[in-house]
Amino acid sequence: RQVTLALADPDRVPDICVIMVGANDVTHRMPATRSVRHLSGAVRRLRTAGAEVVVGTCPDLGTIERVRQPLRWLARR
Repeated sequence: RQVTLALADPDRVPDICVIMVGANDVTHRMPATRSVRHLSGAVRRLRTAGAEVVVGTCPDLGTIERVRQPLRWLARR
């Protein structure tokens, strides 16, 4: 949906798009192959439209069970 919105106006295609893959994307019960298909499709559509694409990760460190409170609370924020 976000890619569709970003490409809605052909006269205003972004020069660069940043896609962040976060902890929720990893921990939800979606098969990795399906996630990869979604990501590659999004990158392909953006690149075809002329945008440069950067994909990065931004894990939520607050979801790591071994981090104890209050550090887990701080890491989540």
